[in-house]
Amino acid sequence: MLGVNEDTDTGIWSGTAGALSLVAREGTSTTGPNLGANIFFDDLQGTYTQRSLSINDSGKVAFSAHAIGSGINSTNNAGIWTNASGSLAAVTKTGAGGFQSIGQPFFNNAGKVTFVARLFSSVDYGGIWSNVSGQVSPIARMGNSGPGPNLPDGKKFDFYFGLAGFNDANQAVFTSRLQGLLTEVGGPAGDNGIWLNSGGANSILRRTLDPVPGTTPSDNTRFWTSTFNIGVNRLNNLAVTTRIFGPTIDSISNTGIWSNTGGTWHIVARAGTPGPGPNLGPNIYFDSFSLADEDLFAAFKTPVLNASGRIAFDANITGAGVTTGNHGIWSNPNGQLTPIALVGSDTYGPGSNQTFNTIGNYSMNERGDIAFSATLSGAGVIGNGAGLWVYRDGTLNKIAKTGDVIDIDLSRRSKTCKPSAMSDSLPRAPMVANNWRSTTTDKSSIHSLLIAG
Repeated sequence: MLGVNEDTDTGIWSGTAGALSLVAREGTSTTGPNLGANIFFDDLQGTYTQRSLSINDSGKVAFSAHAIGSGINSTNNAGIWTNASGSLAAVTKTGAGGFQSIGQPFFNNAGKVTFVARLFSSVDYGGIWSNVSGQVSPIARMGNSGPGPNLPDGKKFDFYFGLAGFNDANQAVFTSRLQGLLTEVGGPAGDNGIWLNSGGANSILRRTLDPVPGTTPSDNTRFWTSTFNIGVNRLNNLAVTTRIFGPTIDSISNTGIWSNTGGTWHIVARAGTPGPGPNLGPNIYFDSFSLADEDLFAAFKTPVLNASGRIAFDANITGAGVTTGNHGIWSNPNGQLTPIALVGSDTYGPGSNQTFNTIGNYSMNERGDIAFSATLSGAGVIGNGAGLWVYRDGTLNKIAKTGDVIDIDLSRRSKTCKPSAMSDSLPRAPMVANNWRSTTTDKSSIHSLLIAG
């Protein structure tokens, strides 16, 4: 395509009422960072291990990015931008005496943003900030600078923060490690937890060494929450992938997914024979679930859930007849775990003599539609067949894949192009609209798109 090169080939589009509009694009002044003349976006893709884009129901977005140009250097080139007011503007950015790094923005329908950041400071430098009050201020911060974890034992937050959710009530769910170590025999060394920030106060939701629901109390099985992936819905219900430990727990049955939908913590899925399992027949079990310390891309593979309690997650399976096609996505549309897509399967695949070769990132909306990225193998596959699919009402449908031609509005011209981001690797985490023809979205349709021509 004329005018497209490696400096301008990535952008962010937002879709409402079936139409796409360009929000930001690398290397252009018309959809740039609005930081002055000769300053442009340099990187809109973020990293594979951190969330970098969020969208609300009206199609407004917030995203983290890097800028380049006059007066910009490595100490002040990062920031978070939003078009909540109608035009693109920086919420905050890095700079001497302020933030050293910024990431993981979450964005609600009121146009407020919450994010993780690190300060240019040698003391109490990590935390989570928000502009809920009208100005950017911390809602959780390490050490004595507060706000703190509000625990009876008086412990303080350490540096390791992760933001998991932020809803329209301006409540945030986040994770952190606490200062100090644990000495539990056979357990984790770090003291970690999950907190809810509501009304300016932090309260603990789950902590290392808490008892594990769905296990025998006398077995003294407890959470090993030094490693967990968290999904959060708009009601701040959680689905948590984590490890457990105890006298009867082995390396085969020590991972699972728990949720507090319905008001009480309960087990959703667990590795090994204890189950609940994948419902693919006798002697087939879950083998493992995505955890951040095992998978570089696990930050995009958290379990997802909606307000009605529907959950979707990815896992590996093992057992009778299972060979290399052992990875898939499951959900509970009727209260029972059901496979949605499975690598190497004709039954849970795209059809037309093709199967999924790999399954990547996924998301789910309030209706229960599940979108995911995948690559293909089989007859007629172009390249690796990378693309996006959606599961709706029991049916799997393709959105787009390598070789498809799509229309993109580039403001100054309308052309057709091929989604070249799909040709060499999995597309970035897809996000689903509540209704594909509606102006209401709880997620974006595509993270970012590379264009070619």
